[in-house]
Order: sequence, then structure tokens, then C-alpha cells
Amino acid sequence: SDLKYNNQIQTALNNHQWSKAKKAMQKAGYSKNSQVQTFLKHKQYQQALNVDPSQLNKVVNAAYAKKDSGQVADWQLPTKATSKQKDQLKLEKAIVNYNTNTLNNQLSFTTNADVLLRMGQAFLAHNDTQDAQTVQTKLAGVNSPKAKYLKALLSLNSAKKEVSDAQKKLDDANKIDDSKDKDKDKKVDSAKSDLKNAQNDQQAAQKRSIRLSKKWVIKCRSCRLNIRKRSGS
Repeated sequence: SDLKYNNQIQTALNNHQWSKAKKAMQKAGYSKNSQVQTFLKHKQYQQALNVDPSQLNKVVNAAYAKKDSGQVADWQLPTKATSKQKDQLKLEKAIVNYNTNTLNNQLSFTTNADVLLRMGQAFLAHNDTQDAQTVQTKLAGVNSPKAKYLKALLSLNSAKKEVSDAQKKLDDANKIDDSKDKDKDKKVDSAKSDLKNAQNDQQAAQKRSIRLSKKWVIKCRSCRLNIRKRSGS
């Protein structure tokens, strides 16, 4: 009966016996989709890929949402995977390993919005704003909400730079010897107000990026989870 299988599935999952769980799900008539969802719920990304390598993008989204993006580097695809799927996994690994040659070579061929966003965020995380901007321009033609989010992240990145520049100018102003420069106080006040403005800009950019990151949520019915589609840092 279904109940018997459900108990078998639950027991196997609780005991981390993944292949046993898979067999029980197959016997219970779980679709590939349901098997993938079940494994994702237990953060078993490799098991999910073994079931259905065509769901690679969904599995990567889930790993990033759960801050497990580092695990992507160790994934393998089953032998039944197509060469296109294998290339896709190579690109996902290049993103987490920050292999810039692969990223730059693949950028012009990439049309998947999730992948483009991950590429853009990888460039930004490594302070390569120029390539992140190139990705943002491409993304704008593919997926407007994600393009706006990446643009907001670019703005946040430059706002952070402004803050650190302003802080450095304030530190320099404070070091001025006032016996040699009677304008020291004016320079310190001016630097303080520049810093305050830069900090306000950064806060506004931060709020905007958070607001825009909530514009897309995957609702997966079978796992009753709301996975925010955004990458880990």
C-alpha cells in the first residue's frame, strides 16, 4: 500500500539511505519531479541529479538558496546526461571556482537568466565590475527583474566603494597638523558630511537590492518551501 511505501521512504530518508529511499519512491510511483523535490528537501543535490540531470538548473538554484553553492564543485552527472547538460555543469563549476577564462568564453553563449545572474554575482564578488556590467546588459534582454536586481547590486557595490573612499578622506583630514593648516576643522567637517552622504547612499542601495531580490520566488508545491531564487555570497 501507499502507506507502507511512505513509511519505507521516510525511514530510508531519516537514516540517510538515499538509494533505498529512491527505490521506495520508484515503487510508490513517485514521478521524477517528486523524487527530485524530496531529495532537495534533504539537501541531497547529487541524488537529485542522479534522478534527473535535466533539472540541473533547479538543483543549482536550490543549492544557492540554501547557501550550499560550494558543493556544486563536487557534483557529477549520471552517464545518461546529455553533453549539453555536462557543459552546463562545467559552467556552474566555473562560476563557483571563479574560472574567469570559462566565464568570459561562455558569456556570449549563455541565455539562462539564473546562470547569467550567478555569473554577474561571481564577477561582482571578485570586484570585476566591468564584466558584471557586461552580464547585466545581456541579462536586461533576457529577464528584466533579475537584470534590475543585478543593477542594484552594482549600485550597492559602488556605494560601498564611495563609503570606504570617504572614510579614508576623513582619516586623512583628521591627521592634518592644525598648527600647519588652519582649515583643518573645515576639512574634517566636510569629510564627515561626505561620509554621511555616502553611508546614506549605501543604505538606500542595500534596501533597493533586498526589495528587488524578493521579486521572484519559486513556489514548489510538492516541497511546500519558498526557495528564494538568489545565490549565496
